[in-house]
Parts: sequence; structure tokens; C-alpha cells
Amino acid sequence: MRSLAAAALLGLSASMLAEASSLQDLADRLVGRSRSHVRGRAITELWKLDATDKAALVPLLLPGLQRKDAYERMNAAYALGWLDDHAWPAREHLKPLLVDPSEMVRHQARATLGRLGEDRAGAVAAEIAEYRRLRGNERIEAQGARRSAIGRLGYVLAAPGERPPQGVATLAEALADPYEYIRHEAVQSLFRVARMACPDVVPVTASLLGAIARADRNTAYVAFRVLEVMGLVSARPSDANTASSHDADARRALGERLARDILGGPQPPTCPEKRPPA
Repeated sequence: MRSLAAAALLGLSASMLAEASSLQDLADRLVGRSRSHVRGRAITELWKLDATDKAALVPLLLPGLQRKDAYERMNAAYALGWLDDHAWPAREHLKPLLVDPSEMVRHQARATLGRLGEDRAGAVAAEIAEYRRLRGNERIEAQGARRSAIGRLGYVLAAPGERPPQGVATLAEALADPYEYIRHEAVQSLFRVARMACPDVVPVTASLLGAIARADRNTAYVAFRVLEVMGLVSARPSDANTASSHDADARRALGERLARDILGGPQPPTCPEKRPPA
């Protein structure tokens, strides 16, 4: 009752109060140390917000950058990056995290600033260097760090603006990583980039086809979806089913056939003007 009375005194309608409460709840789920699937759903909700709500979410996330818990500081920085232009005012709040005591917070702050247009080339180069530094190291910790580097690289590249080509090339390189979860991270990042900027992914078409032919079924299926979003393959259910099949020989045959169709012509592949909706 008191909250409703206060809302009335402030001239706020019940619907406005409910919306503000809903955004605060979303901010709490984005920043808090909840399970990954909870934060994943929260990120999906963030993506669906309209421009007004995205702008309103920024000040609700800023206190998370000051939390004592390093994971919560990292989560707040990560969420801010997905708000793109709306989060530009947050850049000055993010810069102190570049010298945060926690390495993972420093890495995320650099990636978020790169995504927001602050030294994007430097952020991309840093993630490439981190991935390559750890390549060949099969310790569990190194595998996790490699996956994180590829995830941050895709996070930076899947934003409006320029995309250094070496960044996309490194995502394609990671499609052949021996660690399955790194391949998944790479192909999902390429899917997000392809939805925004098909021409930037065309140079790695052969790597995507190779993933269909030789990678695990989950990577192969998303690689097929990347080519579909680019307009380079038709949305034939039979091909999509084969790409996700348990039958490795069938996936290999599909990848080889698509390679002949796409790369076997006299001209290199290009993005058609009309492509399937992303």
C-alpha cells in the first residue's frame, strides 16, 4: 500500500511502477551469481527490450560494477555491453575495471569497452593473443580460458561497427579446436556476426563447410545455419536434419556436396541481396 501511495504522490501509474520493478528484477538477475541458464534467459530478455527500456536498464546495472564479488562485477560489465549505444554513458564507469584486481573482470571490461567502440581493434587483438597463447594446452583451466577468449572475441565482433577481419578468421580457426565447447562458442559467435554482416563472414565460408563435414553434430548444425542465414544454402529440411545427424559419414557427405556447390563455381561466394530472415 505504501509503495502504491508513494507512486501516486510521484505521479507514477501502477503500470509504470510495475515496469520499473520488472527492470530492476532483470538487472538483479543479470548481475547476480545465479546459474548460467538463469543469466542466459535474462540476456535473452535484455535483447528483446525496446530502446526506452534498454536506456532505463543502464543505471540499474551500474551499481553492479562496484560489487565486492568479482563475478558480479564481470556480469554487470557483460550485460552493459549488450545494450550497445544505450550503454555509451557507462564507458567511464567501465574504465576503472581495466585495472581491477580480478583478471576475469579486467578481460570483460576490455571486451565490453571494445564492443562499445573503445579501441575495438585492441580488444580483438588481445582476445586473439589469449586464445593462441593457450592453444595446445590441454589442462582443464586452459581449455576454459580458451573458451572464454573465443566467447569474448565473438561478443566484441557481434556489435555494430567495424570488425577486424583477423577476429572473424580466428573464430573460424576455432571451429577446428579439439575441445567441443570451444567449437560451439566459435560457431555461435559466427552465427551472430553473420546475422549482422554477412560479407564479413564470407571469407571463412570454407571453414564453415569444413565444420559441417568434420566437426561434431552440434557444431555442424549451427555451421549449416550460419550458411543458411548468409543465403548460401537453401533451407531444405533434409539438409538441416543431416547436418545435425549422429551419422558422421552423412554429415561429411553433406559438407562435401555443399562445398562443391558453393565453392566449385568460377566466382567466389557472395551474399545475395535477399537472404532468409535472421
